Amino acid sequence: MRSTEHAATVDFVERSPHADLRLEHVAAHVGYSPYHLHRSFRRAFGLALHTYVRRRRLTEAARALVDTSDPVLGIALRHGFRGQQSFTSAFSAGYGVPPATWRRTRPFFPLLPYRSPRFTVVWPKACWSARVSPVTFEASGEDGYGGLGMLVTEFRTDVVAGPERFALWREATGQSHMPNRLRSNAHNDFQARMRGLNLSEVQVAGLAYPHLEIARTTKLIRQSDPEVYQFNYFLGGHGTLTVDRRDVALGAGDLVVMDSSRPYQGEVYADPGRWSHVTVQCPRGLLPLPEKAVQRLLAVPISGRHGMGGVLARWLTDLNTRAGEFTRADIPTLASVTLDLLASVIAGCSDAEKALDPEARRSTLRVQINAFVEQHLADPAMTPQTIADAHHISLRHLQQLLAENDTSPAAWIRHRRLERCRLDLSNPRLNSRPIHVIAARWGFANPMHFSRLFRTAYGMPPRDYRNLPSTACANRQALCAD
Repeated sequence: MRSTEHAATVDFVERSPHADLRLEHVAAHVGYSPYHLHRSFRRAFGLALHTYVRRRRLTEAARALVDTSDPVLGIALRHGFRGQQSFTSAFSAGYGVPPATWRRTRPFFPLLPYRSPRFTVVWPKACWSARVSPVTFEASGEDGYGGLGMLVTEFRTDVVAGPERFALWREATGQSHMPNRLRSNAHNDFQARMRGLNLSEVQVAGLAYPHLEIARTTKLIRQSDPEVYQFNYFLGGHGTLTVDRRDVALGAGDLVVMDSSRPYQGEVYADPGRWSHVTVQCPRGLLPLPEKAVQRLLAVPISGRHGMGGVLARWLTDLNTRAGEFTRADIPTLASVTLDLLASVIAGCSDAEKALDPEARRSTLRVQINAFVEQHLADPAMTPQTIADAHHISLRHLQQLLAENDTSPAAWIRHRRLERCRLDLSNPRLNSRPIHVIAARWGFANPMHFSRLFRTAYGMPPRDYRNLPSTACANRQALCAD
């Protein structure tokens, strides 16, 4: 590959920062096989193409943070990131601070300057120590890199030579999931694949690999914590998980919950020829349950063979198997059903534990209260007092229960109603429904009051939120400061 072809590759990347810049797509553009481009680019530049792309995007995003007053979400979307959560995680890993902090306190410096193969560039010292994840697994499509013109992304390690496959997998999963320390007995020829379904804030992925040791350490958490829950449903194979010095055996049919803010270790043995498990990753705030209720079930095996666990297991299996059948219009429904099923399974497990101790009973009561709130959000007559009466407790007891989660009954009701309105505003199937009708459906009788509350929560009026550009509308991250 001559320097002119290297220049064509770099120019394509620089001209199209938000386009589909996966290895296969760039290789097709410059007329080389992915294998040849991967080896040649690394030899010429000293780093893989996906790492180059990632660092260039972060560099230009950092420049925009300093030089403009554009919202963080807009900068993230313009530079090829799926949304504010993924951008904040990548930016913090690369520059050491969140975007909002960088904008307030740091002068601009490039993580990776524009680097032509015709010239030598001296990188800042920070570039050598920066840990930046690749873009191998980002969803892409007709409305730009990170948009949802294409909901499904397929990733395979066999696009590169055997000895390079494990490194490619490690970098790709560091971007698609939370960063972990990975090892494998099959690292010399790591045959693996991944199928991602991008449901905006909810990310679903099917994984297949032979053997993997996984560790999320305290150091990795300090470097980058997306503050998400990850749910893993085992389709096949077997493994172990260790959290807080407690070992858990896992096998086909088991579901397990992990938290990106908690260290853990795991080991999985599976068949690379079939899907080993399906993961669901979502911000913690999206799950309509108290955090303590979920924390009690971290690394606790949940059966996916019967009951609500079985319903969830079949749903996740179908999401992975039928991923190619969905359209953008299906995203709000798919995300909402997935979150509701997850919450129902966790609530059911909490209910089964209520006889253990007083704290477990309190946790169960909080889960039941939240389930009641979800069921009655559309009822404008629901008040903290009606919730207390329905659960045969005093209003003061209700306030004390929710205060343990740093909220109040009225604030929680308002938050959940606003979230339901936000999801409806993001649903293209409801574009013809007036905003005041959506607000009234979820208990807001006064349109002006609803508009004020929505602006306070999300940084813009409901109408402006509904009219966001397609890429922004597909990435419904909360519009707030980091």
